[in-house]
Amino acid sequence: MASFQIREDDENQVHPKLNNAKAKLGPQKRTVLGDINSNANRINLRSNKQEIKPISKPTKTFKIHEDVENPKPKQKVAPILPDKPQETTTAAPQLPKPKKPSEEEINEKDDALLDAVSKVPQRQPLKDLKPVVDEVEDTEEMSVSFEESPEHVSPMSLESVRISSPLVRHSKPSLQVLYDMEVYRKDIFEYLLQAEHRQRPKPLYMRKQPDVSYGMRSILVDWLVEVVEEYKLQTETLYLAVSFIDRFLSVMSVVKGKLQLLGTAAMFVASKYEEIYPPDVGEFVYITDDTYNKKQVLRMEQLILKVLSFDVSVPTINTFLQHIAVECNLSMRLTNLAQYLCELTLLEGDPYLAFTPSVIACSALAVARHCLDYDDVWPSMLSDSTGYSLHNLAPCVVHLNVTHSRASTLPQQAICDKYKNQKWQKVSEVSPKSLRIL
Repeated sequence: MASFQIREDDENQVHPKLNNAKAKLGPQKRTVLGDINSNANRINLRSNKQEIKPISKPTKTFKIHEDVENPKPKQKVAPILPDKPQETTTAAPQLPKPKKPSEEEINEKDDALLDAVSKVPQRQPLKDLKPVVDEVEDTEEMSVSFEESPEHVSPMSLESVRISSPLVRHSKPSLQVLYDMEVYRKDIFEYLLQAEHRQRPKPLYMRKQPDVSYGMRSILVDWLVEVVEEYKLQTETLYLAVSFIDRFLSVMSVVKGKLQLLGTAAMFVASKYEEIYPPDVGEFVYITDDTYNKKQVLRMEQLILKVLSFDVSVPTINTFLQHIAVECNLSMRLTNLAQYLCELTLLEGDPYLAFTPSVIACSALAVARHCLDYDDVWPSMLSDSTGYSLHNLAPCVVHLNVTHSRASTLPQQAICDKYKNQKWQKVSEVSPKSLRIL
């Protein structure tokens, strides 16, 4: 009888030559991203003297058959079914069916409901609101004034608000209530005069700046004017941004390459404080031609707020100008020309940082009245409402008259081009006049 030997499966056995090759390779390491192109860590197995041959399969294989004569019956495996919840034998209690109401009962309920509704007083419709005009007609219902009974009349009522200045008509609705309330107007102005001395930039801070000059500051302000016009921002946003820049430079030194980043972040903070819908940070990155990214703008924003101690509510030149325009009922052309002169002062930091915002606003009004051929440059009405005499304004008026005379020759022409528009009545085309203060 022939005998045979069953060989074990060589495919699943570890070859002794493969073990020797792995021992020579040593522990393998994961290749990092920078080593993908340079195969410095790989070892060429072909360069070794001992070649590794592939493992050959056995030529003959044998299969052990089961007993054919007495095969074992295959057992059937019962499928596993999910458990079914046991049915309860107790039946649910049956609830009595609700009775349908008859037609007579329904009619009685409807009649009772109609009677109850008819007894409720009907609400009168709202009448059409009349627009607020310069002078409100005196009627019996609106004859009550603040002087007669201030404890019974609310100062925020619409009937008591009189828009007397054309500047307020073209400004935001909040200014109509803020500057046109006669009861609080004097207190507001006194508060603004006190607040302008709290957070003021240092007049000669540029001397301590190693890499920034007044010329760079003028270029930055001229660019910010174009940004305000591009995104239709408020004028107050421009003044706030320039104030933040001057206050920041009074404390921190900035290199030339980061000056535009400072101006961008300052405008971003001012727009979020003043605007209802401020531009996104991506818009400010876009206007810098991707010179800076969002992370840099947000980081500079944090630094500005930290240096300013989050005190961003400061009165500006535009704040005082609007207040005086409402108080003294100035014309629109005079107010626009004064605002044009005030924005020219933003370009020059050397003489105008030494003056307070209220002095610059009053001086701009004096120069504007002189250019428009008013009889009196500084009448008693302006002197009483502001508390400044022409003698107090004389130094700033002299500087402002010189700035107005050379405005058309400046290299920065964004402000001049802005006020050449019909929206501002082309006040930048008004020719300057020589002024002599006795």
